[in-house]
Amino acid sequence: MSDLIYYFSGSGNSLKVAKEISKEINGNLIRILKKADEISFNENINSLGLIFPVYHATFGESGIPHIVEDFISKLKNINSVYIYAVCTHSGFPGTTIENLSRLISKRHGTLSVGYYIKMSIPYSTLDKIKHLLFKEELKTNQLFEKKMNKLQEDLNKKIKVIVDDILKRKKAKLETTGRIFNILYTPLYILSKSMAKSYYKKLSNKNFNNFSKLTLYADNSFKTNQKCNGCGICVKVCPVDNISLMNSKPVWHNNCENCFACYQWCPSNALEGEIVQFQRKYHFDDITVKDMIRK
Repeated sequence: MSDLIYYFSGSGNSLKVAKEISKEINGNLIRILKKADEISFNENINSLGLIFPVYHATFGESGIPHIVEDFISKLKNINSVYIYAVCTHSGFPGTTIENLSRLISKRHGTLSVGYYIKMSIPYSTLDKIKHLLFKEELKTNQLFEKKMNKLQEDLNKKIKVIVDDILKRKKAKLETTGRIFNILYTPLYILSKSMAKSYYKKLSNKNFNNFSKLTLYADNSFKTNQKCNGCGICVKVCPVDNISLMNSKPVWHNNCENCFACYQWCPSNALEGEIVQFQRKYHFDDITVKDMIRK
């Protein structure tokens, strides 16, 4: 019987988790790409894993990337399949697991276990202020490396727990922020979403009221600098085929997942723009650009 692990990844962090779990359970890694047709499972499926990053949960959004939501909406015959999920994040996962569980329930399936794993460390607020006010360069330092080493240790421990739960077919184990926390945090959700909507209207140069739709057009704020040599890596790593080359320069087509794979994996550091001004460019050593190229 097959253990299938579907993953979506832009920076490579979720792929890192998927690979680690796959090694332990001998799972088959399958990348979620583009919009899929209906996906039906038979009795030969032993387990189904979903691994992806959390997006926009701070603003009260579902936390689930567009492409993953679409993928789940196409699942069929999953009522008897053991399903687990791992959501990677950089600090605040919101209610992503609860929202994912509801989506799977709509497809007549059950999310048996769901986990959060912190996989990245954003720039501090102080670093961002210094960058904006004094033009100080945002860079990696020893403190960051120390934090990343600790994060790697925590990751290894968490993977062992997750794998053990999967092998034991644990059920009804969903990591959540808690109902009381969510109620108390609701005013901040409302405030942060309002601020985010204004910001994304600026990035997208659109005036949509739908925040989710604004994120698709946020790629309007991407631009290239003089380092761009037309290598086309950005085109190849984009998981939704949202980029093409025109006159040897990338052009974005307003179906952006905000995964920033193009920015993260550009070998020339040629991509920039307000959309990525505070994005830390970092990936795990065992994840390479070859792993990220769309096949």
